[in-house]
Amino acid sequence: MRLPVRAQLSLPFTILLLALVWLRYDADRALLAELEALQRDQLLASLDRVAPMLVAHPLLLDSAESRTFDAHRDLYATYHPGPFVIDGLADDWEGVPTLRFGSEQLTGRNEAWQPGSLAVELAMTANEAYLHLFLDVTDDVVLYRDLRSLSTQRNDHIRITLSDPEERSRHYVIAERGPGDVTAHVLSGTSRALRREPELSGLWRETPRGYAVELRIHMELIGTRFAFEVWDVDNPETRDLRFAVGSGPTGGAANGGRLTRRHAALDELLGAQRFDRMKLIDDHGRTLAAAGSITGDETRLEASVRVARSGRDFATLTVQDAPTRINAARSRALGRLWAELAVVCLVGIGLWYLIATGMQQRLNTLTRRIRAAVDGRGRVSPIPPDATLNDEVSDIALALHDAEERIARYQHHHEGAMRQLAHELRTPISVVRSSLEAMRMGGDVDPKVYVERASSGLDRLSTLLNKLTEARRLEQSLEAGDVEIFDLAAVLRGCVAGYRSAWPDTTFELTGTGEAFSVTGVPEVLAQLLDKLVANAVSFHESGTPIRITLDRIDTTEPGVRLTISNSGPLLETEQQAALFDPMVSTRSGEGDHLGLGLYIARIIAEYHGGSISLANRADSSGVDAIVGLPGVRLTSRLLR
Repeated sequence: MRLPVRAQLSLPFTILLLALVWLRYDADRALLAELEALQRDQLLASLDRVAPMLVAHPLLLDSAESRTFDAHRDLYATYHPGPFVIDGLADDWEGVPTLRFGSEQLTGRNEAWQPGSLAVELAMTANEAYLHLFLDVTDDVVLYRDLRSLSTQRNDHIRITLSDPEERSRHYVIAERGPGDVTAHVLSGTSRALRREPELSGLWRETPRGYAVELRIHMELIGTRFAFEVWDVDNPETRDLRFAVGSGPTGGAANGGRLTRRHAALDELLGAQRFDRMKLIDDHGRTLAAAGSITGDETRLEASVRVARSGRDFATLTVQDAPTRINAARSRALGRLWAELAVVCLVGIGLWYLIATGMQQRLNTLTRRIRAAVDGRGRVSPIPPDATLNDEVSDIALALHDAEERIARYQHHHEGAMRQLAHELRTPISVVRSSLEAMRMGGDVDPKVYVERASSGLDRLSTLLNKLTEARRLEQSLEAGDVEIFDLAAVLRGCVAGYRSAWPDTTFELTGTGEAFSVTGVPEVLAQLLDKLVANAVSFHESGTPIRITLDRIDTTEPGVRLTISNSGPLLETEQQAALFDPMVSTRSGEGDHLGLGLYIARIIAEYHGGSISLANRADSSGVDAIVGLPGVRLTSRLLR
């Protein structure tokens, strides 16, 4: 699948953008976490301040000093704001926890217990004004009070014992002559009904299982103790008490269990702290005080501390508070984050689009330029690149342009070599053809003349072919040559002596060979390189001027030697200096067997030895220098690159 450059550039940019956003979000989250921890510490400090006030409050004295607990004896009235409709129905009591009293909660018995004969389910709630009770009694026989009797004890009845706010015991009995409104009587110490209690009211309703009694007791009657009993009488003749089920005997205040409920004074104390919600819960899971409420699903900070009195923990104070300032800071941070993200995305996407589009356009331009540089016949015509921007794309364009120029130069040299070869071959072939044609036609001329002319043409063809294969033979000889360390100065001295014999009319000046110059290579091959350069210098030097051969050292990063062959004569054009080392390139004019292979062979030899070769006009413009650079002694058996 082809993936455009624009898409390729988008991936790292997107990753970087998301990384920046995440780092910013993580920093904000860490800051908010520190703020939450600080606010939680403040909550704990507030709890430590409130807890001693609660411990010292007299309303908690009984709960703090309690050592025992029985859920069926120590009753708890859950908080319910009301109002309740006193109708004996359980509609208003949904969700209120209940306690079941049965055989294990017998408080009195005059005969053997009969399962299913009596059971009570109790629900209790309290608010600032009233204590409400709902007793759902299971009774196989409901026996009401005799209309002719003054006694309240010879029938099914309910006894209640409680302590008033001054902790004085109060005893009440509820014995009805039939369903309807409840009339509660105060009992004397001898269990006689003395008078009606108007602050204790309710309603008695029959049910399929027995009866239900809903009671309302004014808080002016309620202290810290409470107990109830439901007595069962089944025989209408004898009206004997069978047994009683309840929270405890109602004969005295000492027998009443603790009544636990929320107190308005404690609620006000917690409400003054101005937290969203505070709760004081005893070790039995009962709420002793509470203030505030929580609505919605907003996250809350919560802290709790144990409340102790006389060295004993008896409750837990819990506070929950909405991190309003933190939430506001979080909202501001998130809003700022999204705003910054939007700006960064817009600016980043815009910059990325401009950069990616510019990059894609430059690459498309480069592609079109490369395609335009090669015509339908495969000829390369280099087109100068746009390198105004100094970047990698410009480097690629310049490198491609350089490759195009070299390919074009190679094509030009190749075509020139073909033309030169055709020209060089055409003359001897014409001589041979004309000689053979003359011999076929006959004539007065001696045939030996034509044979000699044809032979000279064939000799010239042979010479041309030998020179064409000389480069290949040289490469083969280099592969087979023995590499050794030798003194280049000694080789030069021997070669120059031979040149003086070969060209007696030419003066050769040799300098710099007074000391040894050790190099690694093949001596015979380097002598051949020197032959090519000297022959070229002799061909172009001015008559009467010497040819100077100089050997000196090169002090660079890799020490080596430099060989210079200098002759006075015509100068080289700048564009010719590098091209002369290509095959079939020559600046000679006129006829001859010069194919332009001498300098090409010299270049092959220099490169084989790890060196370089170049032609340059003299600084005084009086001639040309051929410069060969060779490395010194090398610890390798292979010189070819």
